[in-house]
Amino acid sequence: MAALLLDFGGVVHRSYLELVPEWARREGIPAEGANRSGPFGTSLDPLWEALQRGEVTERDFWRRRAAEFGEIFGQRWSTRDLMQRVSDVAEEVLVRPEVYRLLDAAASAGAPTGVLTNDLEHFHGADWVARQGVLHRFDRVLDGSVTGVLKPDPQAYRSAAAELDVAVSDLVFLDDQPWNVAGAARLGARAIQVDVTDPQPAFDAAAVAINGSRARRGEAG
Repeated sequence: MAALLLDFGGVVHRSYLELVPEWARREGIPAEGANRSGPFGTSLDPLWEALQRGEVTERDFWRRRAAEFGEIFGQRWSTRDLMQRVSDVAEEVLVRPEVYRLLDAAASAGAPTGVLTNDLEHFHGADWVARQGVLHRFDRVLDGSVTGVLKPDPQAYRSAAAELDVAVSDLVFLDDQPWNVAGAARLGARAIQVDVTDPQPAFDAAAVAINGSRARRGEAG
């Protein structure tokens, strides 16, 4: 039986990098600041490129990005300061509509569902996390900032599989960062990278994988 496992930021929620330009426009931040948004910017983002090359971690990336935006306002910002501002919009703006359709497909297939994220509470705080209605649609939520085990550590995927009562090879896993996708794939998961600038193909592939598992179970029965 397949199980659906999704990263949070960039997969369940739109990428925070996608939200930065929208937030910057609302705040009247100059174009130079609005362009600090990785693949969504209109000019090169050196810090993003460093992250993609593995020269900085995601936590370092966001810590430094928050400090850059804080400087624009003459303040010292933490990662959470930036995240609170960028994500201060209605949940229906944050959550990808593809997520709900994929969850419906998983439910129809009888596939358990989970979230595997590294920094949900670290970035947002427990109160904000508790208010996210979409998380209640999942059977399990594993947050590395709570468990202490971060992707791509193999134990993160093994723990998620155990929580969903499946083998790692039964996971259909979506993430927007290539190293996390590679970590799951090395263990035999059906790992799919989400292109945050064009997410639909990844969600379509996941739906096919989930429905294919359902069909195989039907044939076996």
